[in-house]
Amino acid sequence: MKTNRFIGWCAVGLLLVVAIYCEFKLGNPLGNAVLDIVLAVVVFYISYNDANKKNELQQNQIKELQKRIEQLEARDSNPSSSKEASVNNPMPSVDWKNAITR
Repeated sequence: MKTNRFIGWCAVGLLLVVAIYCEFKLGNPLGNAVLDIVLAVVVFYISYNDANKKNELQQNQIKELQKRIEQLEARDSNPSSSKEASVNNPMPSVDWKNAITR
């Protein structure tokens, strides 16, 4: 993702340099106007895609947090089930205290 962003911004920089070159060195206002329009569209496209990716990432993070909150609320609303789970864990069958004293 960072590579695509870097390539996009390099393309924007290159278009900007070409637009400046057309304006000052060649004196071609029509070419400069076309390049300015292309530059504006490219910057808008890159920014739009970047904003959509960030929005999707934030939405996914929100969904994960909501699931985690639901899990914690379910666990807190049923404290007896978590205690039962800890009580139901079988104790080791070996009586270590007596085994050590032998």
